[in-house]
Amino acid sequence: MMETSQVTHEQIYERLCEVEKKVIEIDDNTKVLVEIAKNLEGFINVCRFIGKLSTPILWLAAVVSAIAMMWQTFKGK
Repeated sequence: MMETSQVTHEQIYERLCEVEKKVIEIDDNTKVLVEIAKNLEGFINVCRFIGKLSTPILWLAAVVSAIAMMWQTFKGK
């Protein structure tokens, strides 16, 4: 026959406290990861916005440069 070991309430409580500490630690780590993910998402949105603005800005810069070159060409003659 196998002897059954008796687990006391104190032992159960101690193990429960250990598990609770680990759960709290995991929760804290998860909060940090979620915050990092949110910040990364914001950074990606900013990059997309800058990417959308870059085309019109480049066109505007090209037009201004062309006008400046034409001005210098005609002003010089």
